[in-house]
Amino acid sequence: MDWITFLNVMIEDEKAAVNKYRLALEEADSKPLRTALERLMHEEEFHVDFLEGEIQKLKAS
Repeated sequence: MDWITFLNVMIEDEKAAVNKYRLALEEADSKPLRTALERLMHEEEFHVDFLEGEIQKLKAS
């Protein structure tokens, strides 16, 4: 497996985590829990952006 394919697989994993946190947010019944889940979801979104940037760097080199 080449690195771009590997990173794309990782992106899909991160997107799945975002969706899991989004689903959990729908069920969260307290403000502190929603805050924590939102933070975790945003971290996973950051990971997606970061990995997409790394793919662009690899393609450019």
